[in-house]
Amino acid sequence: MSFAQARAVALALPPDDRIALALELLESAETEDEGAQEAWEAEIGRRIERLDRGEVELLDNADVLRRIGR
Repeated sequence: MSFAQARAVALALPPDDRIALALELLESAETEDEGAQEAWEAEIGRRIERLDRGEVELLDNADVLRRIGR
């Protein structure tokens, strides 16, 4: 089946099926970045340490929205 044929078949699907197919196609194209998980865990650890040392201030969403004018 060519790309054009597959596209035509996919576009003929009901909206919910097109969305499900699109999600599956996106997930199949994702690649796992080597070391990304470890990097995020290290960053989270650094942020927790800064919180514990009192170096940063936590804001609730109402404060953030007010600061950006929403």
